[in-house]
Amino acid sequence: MENIYDNIQLLNKVKLQPEQMVLESNISIEGDGVLKILSSNCRVDLDLPIEALNKECNVSGKVVTNLVYVTETGELNNQTSVSPFVHKLTNENITPATKINLCAKVVGVDFDKEIGNQVKVVVTIEFCGVLNTNKDMTYLKDCAQGVCVKNAEKEVVALKSQSCTRFEETLEATVKDGVKKVLMTNTDVLVKEWTVGTNFVSIEGEMHTKVLYANKQDPSELETITISRNFKQEIEVENTNKDFDAEIFASVINEGITVELEEKDDGDTIIGTNVPVVACVNVFETSIVLTAEDLYSTQEVLSVLNDKQDCFKPCNNEYIEEKIEGNVTLLESQPRVDKFLCANNLNVSISNNYVSDGKMYVEGIISANVIYLNDELGSLQAVEIEIPYVLNKKTEVSENAFLEAYICLSDVDVMVKRGREIYFDAKAKAFVNVSCKQPVAMVSKVESLGALPQRDGAVEIYFGKAGESFWDIAKNLKIPTETIISQNPDLVDPLDRDQNIALYFQKKLAKN
Repeated sequence: MENIYDNIQLLNKVKLQPEQMVLESNISIEGDGVLKILSSNCRVDLDLPIEALNKECNVSGKVVTNLVYVTETGELNNQTSVSPFVHKLTNENITPATKINLCAKVVGVDFDKEIGNQVKVVVTIEFCGVLNTNKDMTYLKDCAQGVCVKNAEKEVVALKSQSCTRFEETLEATVKDGVKKVLMTNTDVLVKEWTVGTNFVSIEGEMHTKVLYANKQDPSELETITISRNFKQEIEVENTNKDFDAEIFASVINEGITVELEEKDDGDTIIGTNVPVVACVNVFETSIVLTAEDLYSTQEVLSVLNDKQDCFKPCNNEYIEEKIEGNVTLLESQPRVDKFLCANNLNVSISNNYVSDGKMYVEGIISANVIYLNDELGSLQAVEIEIPYVLNKKTEVSENAFLEAYICLSDVDVMVKRGREIYFDAKAKAFVNVSCKQPVAMVSKVESLGALPQRDGAVEIYFGKAGESFWDIAKNLKIPTETIISQNPDLVDPLDRDQNIALYFQKKLAKN
């Protein structure tokens, strides 16, 4: 009988290097022209799932831009524009079977023209993400005659499927002073828990929508409100059961957000925000492979080749909730703040996440747009602020684990002191998908280098050492372990002391 080999698949994860593209678009302003842009909110909607090809993938989506501006007649107004894009990402690790956890964010916005009925917007989009793919590993499944094998069970994890589902959630809040016009919404979603069942994955998380609006006072003033809610959804995924692992990533479809206002008899207004979300589930299957851990032949000299590869396994997801504080000082060239109005267009980005000295860290920058009044100029002013942050939490996760972090903000508060000091604090909530790296080693090839030499005598004394197993002794002598057991029934496996072991062999007679 010949040696028999088989293939297994191991989950591999590779981080994509950040890559940028520039998108230009013209926004036509309806009605009165633009005198001054106060705030811009640019967000990316990706078409998910991503189509993977050989060493590249096609990425398509839309940039949704919302401008809040002062018109040439002094009114507050807003305009939303949607700009489609197509981009190609290249990477040596992409195959048609690769499933991609892709994220895209706007990292730069420039306006070439802010006056009149046309605004040219130049947006820089940055793509980042993780490639999930299976790599093949060949292993020895069964051996030829005369080969002694010590088998071992190896745990391996493989990617089975990816499924993306769209659902919609409604968030409501009541505003006491009434709402004249909603100018901007900004929604974040965070998936925190999930359960895999038969043909489905149940997910739970939370959503936070920040709404910028003009109230009904005369003249209207800008105000903001944050609406939060928990959600639970069930995603259909074929051929799964409770023994499968999963990881989830979700994003808001900004183009589909709608806002409804309901006026109440007492003058209050109910703001209803309908938010569509796309959630993608990667499903992983764990299996046990019985393979040769060690082997030798009683008849031949063998060349044994071992293969060792890393396999990733979902494990120990972490949730971090922490308060973030920071402050920014306006430059002398910037108009001072005489009346703070609102902070909007809140964006939180992650620049790094890692484990060090028993702690998990998530680092990044929060950006916000602060709108205020300056008495000297007698006009609305706006300034962009950036607050760096570091979240950390004690963890038992290994430093070589693979981390994918997602974050959102709630309970945001901004204050201004002494006209130039802007103080910011918020509650940050981060969820980190953790994949543990575990090495998998298997015998991948066995070849014969020729027959073993014949034994010289009928008796052989083996000088055994304490702790040696019957397998170790048999492998050194190139005999079956059964020979040791049958000829030395009083021996203990492994040896409990140094001792000499006598082994008897039948001398082959030469043929006439």
